Amino acid sequence: MPRDAPTPPHGLQVSTPLVARSVWSGVLVGIGTASFIDETVFHQLLHWHHFYDKSTTSIGLVSDGLFHAFGFFAVVIGLVMVADLIRRAGLSKYG
Repeated sequence: MPRDAPTPPHGLQVSTPLVARSVWSGVLVGIGTASFIDETVFHQLLHWHHFYDKSTTSIGLVSDGLFHAFGFFAVVIGLVMVADLIRRAGLSKYG
């Protein structure tokens, strides 16, 4: 017998677009967090490499800055999506 998916509390129905939005918000926050860790540890603290190493040092620093900006925007967009999901009651606690 197949198991039925748990229903949200108070009779709310979660639509497929909200589930996809939840997944994408998690992906964006995860990618942004990983890029922050990579930028901070490997690029700034240890000076192991730049995001783009095949040119001058100044180009490497610019590429690091663009990489850092991408990570920042990924986290911000992901958190805005989470806030929208909470507002729409698309996220709820089970159990």
